[in-house]
Amino acid sequence: MLANQIELIKADHDYCDICSTPDGTVVYCEQCWVGVHVDCYGGDLVQGIPEGEWYCKRCLAMRA
Repeated sequence: MLANQIELIKADHDYCDICSTPDGTVVYCEQCWVGVHVDCYGGDLVQGIPEGEWYCKRCLAMRA
């Protein structure tokens, strides 16, 4: 996916898919573009927002 397409997806989807609020930092899965807050999602995000690519649990399971 091109960088400008990614930015358009993020701009159109600027909220957490778990709590449905736009407050705070939203992290996006590199594969399915689900957007989540660190506190809402938990898991590996509890240790901090990754600097590189991040994949949600569902996408990680599909990649295995």
